[in-house]
Amino acid sequence: MRQHNVDGITSKEQRIPSKQEVIILSELVTSQRSWCYGYQITIKTGIGPSTLYPWLKRLYNNKYVDKDSDIFGGKVRFYYRLTEEGLVYAEKRLQLAEMERNIKDAPSGKLLTDST
Repeated sequence: MRQHNVDGITSKEQRIPSKQEVIILSELVTSQRSWCYGYQITIKTGIGPSTLYPWLKRLYNNKYVDKDSDIFGGKVRFYYRLTEEGLVYAEKRLQLAEMERNIKDAPSGKLLTDST
């Protein structure tokens, strides 16, 4: 399927972020570009590995996160951090999620930021 690009934003980026996406991106943004161990993210967010790792893979494939590995206790650990492009992407997605929340929470269709 072809992605349409409007003002530098693809149609895929225009869809409303899922709850899981918001939580994962929020955690990565909060980490301030520090390396985060995948299991550490599951503990902090409460999102299970079967949800987390596909998200991290998508982010990595789109060059929104860097990935590194290390051997710890004889097992491979994977670490992730946002790239500069990933930080911009995350901020756009989190802003879109916040706008959607404001619209859903607004009484009578008024935005919560409206003063009238």
